[in-house]
Amino acid sequence: LFWPALEAHFSAGVGPSELRHRVGWFNLSWSTGDFVGAVTGGVLYSVAGLLVTRTGETYFQVLPFLVTGALVLAIVVLALVALPEVPGRRSWRDGEDPEVPRSPARGGHASLGVFWTMALVANFAAVAFRAVLINVFPDFGKDVLGYSGIEWGVLYAMTPLARTAMFWFWQRHRGWTYRARYLFGFQGLLPLAAIILIFNSNYGLFLVAFAMVGVGISKTYFASIYYG
Repeated sequence: LFWPALEAHFSAGVGPSELRHRVGWFNLSWSTGDFVGAVTGGVLYSVAGLLVTRTGETYFQVLPFLVTGALVLAIVVLALVALPEVPGRRSWRDGEDPEVPRSPARGGHASLGVFWTMALVANFAAVAFRAVLINVFPDFGKDVLGYSGIEWGVLYAMTPLARTAMFWFWQRHRGWTYRARYLFGFQGLLPLAAIILIFNSNYGLFLVAFAMVGVGISKTYFASIYYG
């Protein structure tokens, strides 16, 4: 329900350049929030644990969830109050469209169906990889490697930090559209990161691996919305 409506909203009557710009701002927004949330969550988790240890009151364990819930409610209210109107159907960026690679609908030779399928398959790989990092690696980092909440928060934040930086790049550069080597090349960072995660126990190298994941999935997320 969410993605089709979002794609229709972004692409309403505009060309590739304006679409790339809109998708870029959307991705920068949520990815920045993901980065800030990861660091904040790690800090809140450590503070809650410290309060429980010093006071002996276990109810402090819910502190991260209460703070997060309050922030979510504030964001919902803000979104409902300040939700923008449907964007204009034309933009000055549409004048750049003759310079960018075109889909078949715009007189190009690339097969949009092929790229849409590529982005769909890549989504499975990227989402599965990120799910492992979020749902499996935290327990491993805590129970086996002994990471604190702050250490884990900073580690996880490397993925959205690198992803956000790459979203900024994809928004401002048009040469990657309808070119398979960009999609497959950056997806190739995921198995390389997996090798580092499997055969390593150094925190610094983990930071590098998590950043590589962010770079790899940035292309997937951006391309899947753009081609979709």
